[in-house]
Amino acid sequence: MNFQGLKTEFINYLKDLNAKEGKHYVVDKGDVSIFMYANEFKDYLKNSDIDCSDVSIFSKSVNELLSMDIKNGKLIDSIDSDSKTEEQNDTEDKTIDDEDFMKDLLTDLMNDNDFKGMLDADESGEVDDAELKNFFNSIKGNDSDENNVSLSDIIQAVTEIENGTFTIENETNSEDIEKTSEEDKKSNETETKNSANTSGATGAGGGGSVGSSGGVSSGGGGLSAAGGNSATGNVVDPNDINNMSLEQLEQEKTTREGAVSDAREAVNDVYSGDNANVAAAQKDYEDAKEDYEEALEDDDKVSDELKEQHEQVISDIENAESEKDSINIKINDTEAKISNVESEISADEANIEALNVSLAALQDSNSEDAASKIAEVQAQISAAEAQKTAHEEEKANLESELDSLQDELSDKENEIEELESQRSDIEDEILKNCSKETKKALETFNKAKENVTSVKESELKTVQADLKVAEADLKEINDVINTKKAEDTKTKYNPKITEGAVDWARQFDDYSQDQMQAIFEQYGHEFHYGGWCADFVKMCLYEGVGEENLPEWYVNCPAKAHPPTVQQYANGHEVNINEARAGDVILYDWDGDGSADHVGIYVDSGDGATTITTIEGNTYGAAGTSCVEEKERPRNGQILGIYSIH
Repeated sequence: MNFQGLKTEFINYLKDLNAKEGKHYVVDKGDVSIFMYANEFKDYLKNSDIDCSDVSIFSKSVNELLSMDIKNGKLIDSIDSDSKTEEQNDTEDKTIDDEDFMKDLLTDLMNDNDFKGMLDADESGEVDDAELKNFFNSIKGNDSDENNVSLSDIIQAVTEIENGTFTIENETNSEDIEKTSEEDKKSNETETKNSANTSGATGAGGGGSVGSSGGVSSGGGGLSAAGGNSATGNVVDPNDINNMSLEQLEQEKTTREGAVSDAREAVNDVYSGDNANVAAAQKDYEDAKEDYEEALEDDDKVSDELKEQHEQVISDIENAESEKDSINIKINDTEAKISNVESEISADEANIEALNVSLAALQDSNSEDAASKIAEVQAQISAAEAQKTAHEEEKANLESELDSLQDELSDKENEIEELESQRSDIEDEILKNCSKETKKALETFNKAKENVTSVKESELKTVQADLKVAEADLKEINDVINTKKAEDTKTKYNPKITEGAVDWARQFDDYSQDQMQAIFEQYGHEFHYGGWCADFVKMCLYEGVGEENLPEWYVNCPAKAHPPTVQQYANGHEVNINEARAGDVILYDWDGDGSADHVGIYVDSGDGATTITTIEGNTYGAAGTSCVEEKERPRNGQILGIYSIH
């Protein structure tokens, strides 16, 4: 039997399941890949007269497979048919059907860019022989023949990929998703099947989604590794401040405040002379000044009166410039205080705005505790407005102080300008009669003085630019913190958020999988038959809470039907089990490998000691092995984490 014949028989087998058992396999839309229903394909082969381990029909060695090239998503012979020897053609005539079968079989995998991306360990964009060999070496031991790749090897590999347990030899990015422990197998039987859409894959091109229990969306064949295994998958950047928790943001804020403080200190160092380059220029100036003073003292052609006048004016200028530097340091410190209080005012404004939004939501609410919450929010608004007023008064006082310092600086600069004019006149008189040695020393002295001014200006330009960057970075983190705190405030008092997801979910309590499929179609949400726990959470959040009220981490998650990806984007938003609120997302890890296997919605604290209450889709319950059920879950290690949507 050739590949297309086998595929046709398998599709007919699925159609019979739809007709006789009420299944919902999508087999009439486009080119269906057998790997879209890998588990069903295994069952079909078991019940057929086909021997999956027959090496003479279904197997190729790794070397034989590596003799094929991948071009345009298809495996082809690397040897051009025109250049083949007669002996080669004779050999291939005996096995041509077998080779074509294997090519067609593997093409169902290899024509998908995302799946190839999983094999593409070096992220070069192409799967080379070494990477392909790693894949074949990883799967050839699935049956009793460890030297060849058989059909059973491939089917087993695809099933493991769907279940999230597949790993490639020498590949470190694969995810171990779902191996439910024996003691939980009965109660978690359906959740384990959740890998159909959560840890399996999403069909490429016109393909659709892969499901170990048959969950697909319409379209042609193809398999892609979801989440971090995909070359094109979205990976959360932990250094992106938008992905940080409030605690992490506060830590980052402390770091950035330190950078601003260091930058301001660097500005003060220029004014005080502690800057290394300024200190070096100042030393050159002092040396030149000493040489000039010695030359002037020994010069009999210059009167003692002029010598005394010049010495005095230089001293006055140095004192005035020192006082000017001190004023500049005070200005820099005052500007720092103003910047800090402006940040506080921005935080006050964001908080007041969020509280007013919360107040409006509560005033429109019919909840029983609305009145008490309204009073609570109104009190917080009054306190926040009083705090803002205090900060604004503090800012006004600082700005007044800054204005005075600016006036003082201007006066000092005018004083220095007048002294410099006097110095110039005195030096003109000195130069009329002084010796060549004095003239040369004076020129060197003046150049050294000009160099101090030039170096100061240059260093100030550099450190002030650094300060500007540091302040911008600090403002950025403050803005994100203010936004997150405002979101927390809004969601804390918004009854739609605190009650919406659970209320929406509860109306479907005890609904079966088939009933829920109809509900999903009614509301226009994607449904993966056989693996829809994450689909259920998404529908409840979007319909019950509304996208506009959901946090960015969930809205931005590109694969909400894939718990490990939800886990990635939820990183940094975990809440303590005792602080969880209704509607929060709860992730489970059945096998303890650290990767999410199942997802539900947190309802309440249960008995407060040993259990919590959740409501979940695609779980074991009164309506069967795959239904919606509000249930008591133990507070044990299988809870991977609870993540806030508030």
